[in-house]
Amino acid sequence: MDYALKQQALNLGVKIIYDKNISFPVQIDSSGAKKAAAFAYGITFDTDAADIVSAIVDDRLAPKGYAYFIALNGRATLVSAFFAKPFKDPKKYYLETLSRYKNLLDFKIDNPREFAKYISFSLAKQRDAVIVGEAAGIQDYLFGFGMRLAVKSAELAAISIMEDKSYHRLYRAHILPFLRAGLVNRFIFERLGNNGYKRQLKKANTVPDVRKFLGRSYHFSPAHRLFYPIARLKYRGLWD
Repeated sequence: MDYALKQQALNLGVKIIYDKNISFPVQIDSSGAKKAAAFAYGITFDTDAADIVSAIVDDRLAPKGYAYFIALNGRATLVSAFFAKPFKDPKKYYLETLSRYKNLLDFKIDNPREFAKYISFSLAKQRDAVIVGEAAGIQDYLFGFGMRLAVKSAELAAISIMEDKSYHRLYRAHILPFLRAGLVNRFIFERLGNNGYKRQLKKANTVPDVRKFLGRSYHFSPAHRLFYPIARLKYRGLWD
């Protein structure tokens, strides 16, 4: 996905400069995460596995997070992403995840490359440049997904510049409700445990369209509004 977006940008005439610090004023800052709120440890490799996108929620593999295995066209990524602090011995969870998937699926691992990264939810203060994407802590608080929100925040930043509109107002109208819903979702998810995960997955398995089922959980509903003050207090320091 990253490569496809890069190609779209290049096709539109965007110039990408690598391995250099910014030495001039910028209008939009998307320079990445600043603080660690979650940690991911994993591996990319060549494989003979059939194309698959899969995830596991199990606190033994990824405490308060999720593990996933994605294979496509002979390349694969396997990751444990966990939200429980302190981030001690992250490789342990990756190895547990690898062992679980090797028991579930038959696949080879060639040319492996391990990696680690952290996920940030800290909302940056807007200064001279409009700060967007993960640099501004704009991503899903439940599972740390940020691609769609990063693109949306960049779109709003461009609109604010080209149409001389307030980015803060655009952000509050189009992004903030989603973030607040995600914060409540994270608050509830951390209280489920493995038995709770099973119940929710069984429930999701009974609906005709799981995308709509999950999508509803990101509408800032009356239930979200009820729990939001508690969730905000729990995760103070992340927030607006």
